[in-house]
Amino acid sequence: MVERENGTNPETKDPRAGSSRAKKGILAGILVLAVLALLFGTRGCSEEEPAGAGGKGRALPVSGTQAAPADSAPASAPDADSLARVREDGPKAVADSLARAESGAKPAPGRESAAASARSEVRKPAESAPSSAAAKEEAAADSAAKPGSEAPEAAPADTVPPELVLTPPSGRFYGTVEATASCEEPGCSVLTAVGDSTKLEPVARRTLSVPGGAVWAVAVDSAGNRSELQRRDFVVLPGTPQCGANAVPAGKAPDEFCIDQYEWPNRLGVRPMGSVSHQAAQDSCASVGKTLCSFEQWKTACRGPEGNPYPYGGRYRQRNCYTSERALGPSGRKANCRSWYGVYDLSGNLWEWTSTPDSHPGRFLAAGGSWGVGDQATCSQTKWSFFPQNEYPIVGFRCCAPLGSGGGN
Repeated sequence: MVERENGTNPETKDPRAGSSRAKKGILAGILVLAVLALLFGTRGCSEEEPAGAGGKGRALPVSGTQAAPADSAPASAPDADSLARVREDGPKAVADSLARAESGAKPAPGRESAAASARSEVRKPAESAPSSAAAKEEAAADSAAKPGSEAPEAAPADTVPPELVLTPPSGRFYGTVEATASCEEPGCSVLTAVGDSTKLEPVARRTLSVPGGAVWAVAVDSAGNRSELQRRDFVVLPGTPQCGANAVPAGKAPDEFCIDQYEWPNRLGVRPMGSVSHQAAQDSCASVGKTLCSFEQWKTACRGPEGNPYPYGGRYRQRNCYTSERALGPSGRKANCRSWYGVYDLSGNLWEWTSTPDSHPGRFLAAGGSWGVGDQATCSQTKWSFFPQNEYPIVGFRCCAPLGSGGGN
């Protein structure tokens, strides 16, 4: 009765005791959650690379083999250390762990160094591996060194013969004639002989006197290729031609005549005169005791006794005369642009007025072609369409005279 009056009942629960038990239950739950969070967080740190460490997700094993499943992997050293700290330190360790987790703090120094070491081990093979270019070169060298490996394809052998230039062309000379063989290709040599082609010697220059003879020549390059064996036939007469300065006899008796060796003004090394009307050409020749050549005289001097289509022979040679040039050239500078009789530049350089009228009234034939007509500059090439009163830059002339007249400039 006394207890009832005092408002107390021994069977009634103390509210403070219930509150204490609830707090203990909450703390125990927090402790369990913290331990779980710590365990899973530690495992995550050991399996994943930190941000900025070279990519997202798991690092590939160095060996390239597949990693063992997580369930069968033994607990890592950091996990064991965490559990030990939880047991020893109790609620304080839990609280500290929760604080670090919430604040995003970095892993412990021990864990940090271990992760860095792992990253270093992963990177080492990539850093020490040779570049792809170096690896290819090394692989190529190894392949070449192995027996039975294919060798690189060899460059094709040089089988092209060198070009021989034998100067001057066959013809008639006075006093002496000097024949010269040359080859412009590097490492090329020439062999020559006089009279007998089987006695070739490494001599590039041959001088012949009366009565002349045959000169043979061949070129040999550094690869052993030989050019075609060439021959020049020279007739050497004593004295000087009976035609005056810079003029030679052409044709056969009784039709032999004298013709200027060079286009007007008939001087070696001087550019000939173009832009001359037909009448001015006739007047210029008359001023030195000569006449303008007829086309028959001009053609005879060009073709020689063998009737060649070109002054130097039977085949067109681009480099022999001024036939593929951009401008007029000096007279007589191309030694191979010489006819058998000794007349220069009959092919190319300037068209030349002749005294031969064309079938068209008031027109005259011009012969030989100019500096840009190519293989059309033959000994038979003529043109009638030039107006005789006009002065064409590509048209000049040369003069002729009777044999023994002694006229000339």
